[in-house]
Amino acid sequence: MKKKHIQCPFCHGRIIDADEKIKTILLTQADIKSGRTADYFSKCPKCKNEIGIKKVG
Repeated sequence: MKKKHIQCPFCHGRIIDADEKIKTILLTQADIKSGRTADYFSKCPKCKNEIGIKKVG
């Protein structure tokens, strides 16, 4: 299985690894407040922003 890094949209730090075949959407707090939903939440270890992670496929 090949993995890819999912990066923070703010600082581009590594948040999590995923299978390279999985597509993800990263959501910021503004996206979440506007009604979009996430499957998972993680805090970036580098900049400490909370990121929503949505698995697309």
